[in-house]
Amino acid sequence: MTIDTHFRLAAIQAAAIPFDREASVEKACRLIREAGAMEATIAAFGETWLPGYPFFCYAPTGPSTFRAMAEYLDSAVEIPSSAIHDRNS
Repeated sequence: MTIDTHFRLAAIQAAAIPFDREASVEKACRLIREAGAMEATIAAFGETWLPGYPFFCYAPTGPSTFRAMAEYLDSAVEIPSSAIHDRNS
């Protein structure tokens, strides 16, 4: 077995589309394809890229904060799930 110790990392710094899982996943796939076209072997996103940074987490609690939290959870991605399945094209 040969171990390749070389790789090309694409550190992707881009914004997800807030509260839109489908659009964010599509954007991530596009960015990964672009990184691959530039010969990257690893594409890395920030830790909260999907579903996005919870900008409301330190806001005072109230009805709008709870709605934002619910929408945030609804836009999360489970692995495995249909949200990310069969997106290799």
